[in-house]
Amino acid sequence: MPPDSKYHQSFSAELKKLNPAQKKAVDSLEGPVMVIAGPGTGKTQILSARIGKLLSHADLQVQPHEILCLTYTDAATIAMRERLVSLIGPIAYNLHIYTFHAFCNQIIQENQEYFGFKDLQPVSDLEKFELVEKMLMDLPVNHPLKRFKGDYHSDIINLLKLFSIMQKEGWTPEFISQKIDEYLKGLPDKEEFRYKKKTKDANVGDLKVARIREETEKKERLRSAVFELKNYRTFMMQASRYDYDDMINWVNDGFAKKPDLLSSYQERYQYFLVDEYQDTNGSQNEILKKLVSFWDNPNVFIVGDDDQSIYRFQGANVENMEDFATKYSGSITKITLVENYRSTQKILNTATSFIKRNNKRLSGIMPGIDKNLKASNIKIGSSVTMPAILQYPNIYHEYADLAHEIMRLLENGANPSEIAVIYRQHIQPDPLLKYLNHKKVPVLVKRKENILSAVFIKKIIRLLSYLSKEYEKPGSGNILLFELLHADFFGINAGDIALMTLECHKQKIHLRDMMASRERMFKTGISGIENISRIHDDFTFWTGAIANLTLQGWFEKIITRGGILSFILKSPDKYYLMNLLTAFFDFIKSETAKNPSMHVREFLLILEKMEKHEIALEIIRITGIGEGVNFLTAHGSKGLEFHHVFLIGCTANIWDSAGGRMPFSFPDNLIIKNFSDEEEAEEARRLFYVALTRAKEGLIISFSNQNFNEKGLEKSRYVAELMESDDITFENRNLSEDELVEFQSLAMMEEDAPEIELLDKIHLDELLKKYSLSPTHLSSYIDCPVSFYYKHLIQVPTAKNEALGFGSAIHHALEKIFSVMQKTNYIFPVLTEFITYFHEGMKRNKECFTEAEWKNRIDYGEKILPEYYEKYVRTWHKNVLPEKHYPNLFLDGIPINGIIDKIEIEGSAVNVVDYKTGNVENGIKKLVRPDAETEPYGGDYWRQLVFYKILLDTKKSLPGIVISGEIDFIEKHKKKDDFIKEKVIFTSEDVKFVTNLIKDVYQKIMNREFSKGCGKEECGWCNFVRYWMR
Repeated sequence: MPPDSKYHQSFSAELKKLNPAQKKAVDSLEGPVMVIAGPGTGKTQILSARIGKLLSHADLQVQPHEILCLTYTDAATIAMRERLVSLIGPIAYNLHIYTFHAFCNQIIQENQEYFGFKDLQPVSDLEKFELVEKMLMDLPVNHPLKRFKGDYHSDIINLLKLFSIMQKEGWTPEFISQKIDEYLKGLPDKEEFRYKKKTKDANVGDLKVARIREETEKKERLRSAVFELKNYRTFMMQASRYDYDDMINWVNDGFAKKPDLLSSYQERYQYFLVDEYQDTNGSQNEILKKLVSFWDNPNVFIVGDDDQSIYRFQGANVENMEDFATKYSGSITKITLVENYRSTQKILNTATSFIKRNNKRLSGIMPGIDKNLKASNIKIGSSVTMPAILQYPNIYHEYADLAHEIMRLLENGANPSEIAVIYRQHIQPDPLLKYLNHKKVPVLVKRKENILSAVFIKKIIRLLSYLSKEYEKPGSGNILLFELLHADFFGINAGDIALMTLECHKQKIHLRDMMASRERMFKTGISGIENISRIHDDFTFWTGAIANLTLQGWFEKIITRGGILSFILKSPDKYYLMNLLTAFFDFIKSETAKNPSMHVREFLLILEKMEKHEIALEIIRITGIGEGVNFLTAHGSKGLEFHHVFLIGCTANIWDSAGGRMPFSFPDNLIIKNFSDEEEAEEARRLFYVALTRAKEGLIISFSNQNFNEKGLEKSRYVAELMESDDITFENRNLSEDELVEFQSLAMMEEDAPEIELLDKIHLDELLKKYSLSPTHLSSYIDCPVSFYYKHLIQVPTAKNEALGFGSAIHHALEKIFSVMQKTNYIFPVLTEFITYFHEGMKRNKECFTEAEWKNRIDYGEKILPEYYEKYVRTWHKNVLPEKHYPNLFLDGIPINGIIDKIEIEGSAVNVVDYKTGNVENGIKKLVRPDAETEPYGGDYWRQLVFYKILLDTKKSLPGIVISGEIDFIEKHKKKDDFIKEKVIFTSEDVKFVTNLIKDVYQKIMNREFSKGCGKEECGWCNFVRYWMR
């Protein structure tokens, strides 16, 4: 750069700021250089300065494109380039600055023919999930991994984890299969598979046959899974895709097998710089080693700090720094940066003595490495503030006191942006955040958010789905319309929507028909006729425009013509909502760039698959505007600094526990090279050290003796280690009850159960005039009055789902087989006819299934029904009443009704039967009698059976007494591997309890007590009220 340029002056000024160690790092331009840069010692500064020095050195004549700088994250790449632009100007854009993955991806793109396919592209997350899903769906019926119901999401996750482990460990399917054989053969020799005590069915030393069978099934499942790796790789090749995680391995393999490929990149670059070298993994390090292997003493400059290596869970290997120093021991320049420009000496002493407990440190391996940090921040050099450890009786005390500490700092003039609350898990600070928000304390929280889960975007997607359905087939979107019309950007009164829905049910017309007729709306008493008519016209316009506009152009018309954009601009959350809308529109643009003719139907299918596989479309949501108290995780705090740091919740359950669930059950003769306990502890200690060294002057570490539920907590081992330092204080704090009251009332306040505005009395009276209570309605009201109101009074149209459709098909087959038996001399139809009846039932409910669900449920029915038939056909009662409907009955003046699947009559004893599909273990839990603490109303299935007895006792039409009820489970109990029936023998207390419950619920319904919901997070109708009607 010219000596008189402004960049030259800026760069010269930057060089003058360097301390001797930093200057040595910048001036050491030739040969291998390793810089060990402790926290706050100016790592980023010397990287940028060294690149500037290379480019400005007159003798070297280095060109920007001859420098390769490799970083750990995209953010580091951007930060590096921005800093270089400020130092050396636009020439910085000619530098090759990449993450390792981006660099390898560039190599693959430049050499596609070598790497296998001309059009080879990295696989997206969605494509990866779809490939594995297709692979699983194509499995034969008897395959151990075959799933007949539900989705494959968890199976896909587990398989991908398994494949990753196999690649990491270098295990072939054949090797694992051999280990499984050896393991299973040795099961009889293992103590845990033989009885140690005599039981009713076994003697001491007998084999636990059921346990061995269960273990064998697990290992055969693993065997089946590992052999799918070959199919996965084949599918990837057929799709011209490669896995993001494989990129580095492919390039390493290419460099090893094709010298010309390697030499072409060695000729490009003369200087190599690597940032955060401690966070590189083995394969990334191998890339660097191959690139510099041409030279005996390569110009390679690495910067890192072994004490800040915190990404071992991603494969990072701190040993790479030691290996680098060993390889170039004869020529390496080693520089240690210890002048810390951030923290007080007290904090540095505490942190240094703490991290010295780690055994794997360069200072303990390499002679001459001194990592004792020295405080060099002259602004706080004379500070005598001591770091502090605070202990509290429970988390209420801890968070309340820390909130008061934060507020005191702010009252004394502290800048909120210089305060940080650091924690390990995202969920930890939520009560503290809630309290500070109530107290109007400004906070700044950065969290990743999936925009597809945002309520506003869900409403937009619902609108697109409705319009797409109406375009394909008018009227087919009616099921979506009730909810859609409640979207806040439409501004329709909820009472108007309820009235229209009721009228549609009476007239047997669709909501759109109602919206299209001003006369109908006027007669029904709708107040917002003008607005609803306008929205109807918008729907018509948007539906017609689908065929004439690109997806981008069509979406633009929706957000402008529909008032969505103006709604955002008027909202107090306009910045957040605009961010969501922009990110969603950007996604539409990126998808249409790949497929310019993409139809909205195809786009919605992509979104549906992303939701199904839990693939996020992420943005960084920043809660708070401007300056605020920072809330961030220990990992997220790396590279940042604050005047005051609160490291909260430092208990053993948060900091000292590690590990994760393995995707499959491995035999014990397969040893996975995971962390040892001590390696886990050292990794966590490094993370704790990172959090400690974010603080400039104020550092508080806190923990509690009990959680919110008064369960005992133990302080983290790292707190105990810190307490041995002479440079830290310890205090046991206990707040008074008065000090706790406000915090508990605000921070721990539960969200109120949602309430709705009901229809006017005239319309409700009309609805309830002929109302009759059924077992389903009883359970629905007990579960959630709001749900009952919408489903059974307003009768909002709802779609049938896969489980309901399958259950209906099973019920049809069973009703048919008993009805036919009674017409054919009490001889049951043969199995093939039974299966035919099942197919009939499936066809009657075909609209409930996707194509894949239909195939899986057919396969599943054909698998379980023959076994069910063979188990019971010779013992089924023949004196039965199949599927009996009992309408218009009265229990002490209360109208009741119900449909009973089957009534068995044997002499004077009557047994009522209800068929159930689904998880048997969960079903059994629903048969419990009332319990004041766990089930105050009794289980749903128990209550249903007693209701049936009450129906029949009221009808008085049977030649006997109803003494029992029975749930007939049509699917197998997993542990018992058999079909079961659960019988309830009725007591007078059972009948009395349910009778009183019927009377109580009926009276509440007549009193219109369904405006307040249950408030449960999983309740769909409560969530509808919370998010769609606010």
